[in-house]
Amino acid sequence: MPFNETIEEAEAQGATDLLKKLRLEEIATQEHRELFEAMAEDLLAFVSATGRPPSAQMYSDDLRGLLSQQSRRAMSSFRGTLLDEIEEQEEDDDVIVWLFSLAEAMGTTAPGLLGMMRSQAAVAASEAVRLRVDRDTRLITNTNQAELDKAVRDAAIALAVDGQGATNPELAALATGLFLDRAVGRAGTIAATTTQWAAEEAKEIELRTFNDTAKGFPALAAGIIAPEIEVVWVTMEDDLVRAAHEEAHGQVRGQDGVFIVMNQALRVPGDTTLGATAENVINCRCGAVFRMRALPLAA
Repeated sequence: MPFNETIEEAEAQGATDLLKKLRLEEIATQEHRELFEAMAEDLLAFVSATGRPPSAQMYSDDLRGLLSQQSRRAMSSFRGTLLDEIEEQEEDDDVIVWLFSLAEAMGTTAPGLLGMMRSQAAVAASEAVRLRVDRDTRLITNTNQAELDKAVRDAAIALAVDGQGATNPELAALATGLFLDRAVGRAGTIAATTTQWAAEEAKEIELRTFNDTAKGFPALAAGIIAPEIEVVWVTMEDDLVRAAHEEAHGQVRGQDGVFIVMNQALRVPGDTTLGATAENVINCRCGAVFRMRALPLAA
């Protein structure tokens, strides 16, 4: 049968996805807090010795490793969102008939064709993670440096206002506390944003792989038309949903389309590749849910 046909079914799938994301975020948040705690220890020692903050570049390799690990973990958890759903359909469903027809035209089997799509999606996912992690490592490292500098600067101002002739260790102790206070919230934001991107990008990559296969030369040459896969934007429908995303709830895009939210184009929630701003994606908990619409098998 076609899947997630109604908005109620799509909402239920979105809620299930959110629970998975929250579990992943909890792990990632703790990992980032541990990194920030290590940075705070170095901040304490460095400022005590020199009166200046350390370079955030010292931690870029550790940060890169964390972001890569977290992105791959989330992508793995959401791998198969579309292709596994297709595989589980009944033998007489349009998408299975399409799968067998195309596999025959390509000289392979239905499981072989699914395996090929999964392999292609895995390669695309690996490249997407590499590019995203490179970008985010640079951005977060720059923010980390700004936070280290700000902590020392604010601590120096506070001690000067109090009229104290502060020693380096006193400056370091206050700066470390200020840095950690802000780092706690940042750890959760980074974890949530990374998880959201990876989870939704994993879905989009599978859809793109399906679409490329469905519109590839073998399918066109044989006149084989795939069932249409639509994508539905769903929110959590609670008080935390931002107004613009509440308006987007239930919005539907085609396989090649985009969502328009806050007058910005997004392929999936959390997507910034088309120019969506941070205001549109930071701490977003929305999800993209696939919905199958059957089309005639042959032209």
